[in-house]
Amino acid sequence: MKKNLILYFIILLNFLLFADNDFFNIPTGITLTLATEQSVINNNSLSLVSNPALMSDTKKIFLFEYNKIFYFAQTNYDSIGLSFGKNNKIGIVLNKFSSGEIKIRDIDGLLTNETINYSLTSITAGVSLSFELYNKKHILNIGTAESFVFDNLIPDTSRFFTNLATTYSFYNNSFVKTLRFGFVIKGINYSQLATYHLGFLVKTGSLSLINGYENRISDNTNGKIKIALLFDFPLLINNKIYFGLGYSFAQNSYSDIITSGFGISFKGIIFNYSYLIHESLGSINSVQIGSEF
Repeated sequence: MKKNLILYFIILLNFLLFADNDFFNIPTGITLTLATEQSVINNNSLSLVSNPALMSDTKKIFLFEYNKIFYFAQTNYDSIGLSFGKNNKIGIVLNKFSSGEIKIRDIDGLLTNETINYSLTSITAGVSLSFELYNKKHILNIGTAESFVFDNLIPDTSRFFTNLATTYSFYNNSFVKTLRFGFVIKGINYSQLATYHLGFLVKTGSLSLINGYENRISDNTNGKIKIALLFDFPLLINNKIYFGLGYSFAQNSYSDIITSGFGISFKGIIFNYSYLIHESLGSINSVQIGSEF
């Protein structure tokens, strides 16, 4: 009976963390601050897993970042991202989810002497291409990424997912400084998990208005609508500080999320902090540090 309970627990945990929440679809970095919107947000090197097309949306040649998300108890999610290139970029991201040490109980609810530590690891590699159109004010980006996911409890099981993305950005010196439309489809080789994100961003001065939508291709009953505000201010030359707020709501009321956070980019050092309030998961904290050259 004890072995059956452990097996049931593994199957349930795998379903909750992978099949239902889409391991490849977990937001990271600044996307956590902005209502978990991923289609139009420049997420630095971690754009590879949020929107690979936006890896090219930076003048920096080299980007390196580490992001850690704290859920509850010992559960955490770590990401390491690296990208390099001038206009066209290639990158790689390593993600790992860990449940921490979980004590096993028997059928009567009593603690046994056994523990379990469940983890999922993914390696994502991809490329982003940028094309300048119409006097360099209109930029078209396309990107693709391939993710391989490994399960530590079932070592012979691995999964791979293909993500495709595109963005169109218009840059101007008038009242509307940036207008961007983005589209991302993730897990296109798994019809039951394939998810698409689409959205737009309008930037006027120091304020960016962001609106996005996320849904499954196979099941369109749980669409998520995302609204966010981003305030960014110059800090000396080529440095900035930002504050973000966001709200995501869905047909499933248990998916409502309130987000907030701040970040700073100073002399090539990146620091971001995000705080989320989720109806079913509670409080989630994220810290991100990195460097750019």
